[in-house]
Amino acid sequence: MAYFSMGMALYSDGSYEDVFAQLTDGLSWASGWSESFTPPSKSAIFQ
Repeated sequence: MAYFSMGMALYSDGSYEDVFAQLTDGLSWASGWSESFTPPSKSAIFQ
């Protein structure tokens, strides 16, 4: 949640989904994930 809050501050013009996609893309690159990841919906992030 802390990274998501920082992402929202950095990408203030983006939607929740855009920020979450940026975060997961960065994490997948850094950790070498080989599996695909389906991001949650806007309502799931907001809850």
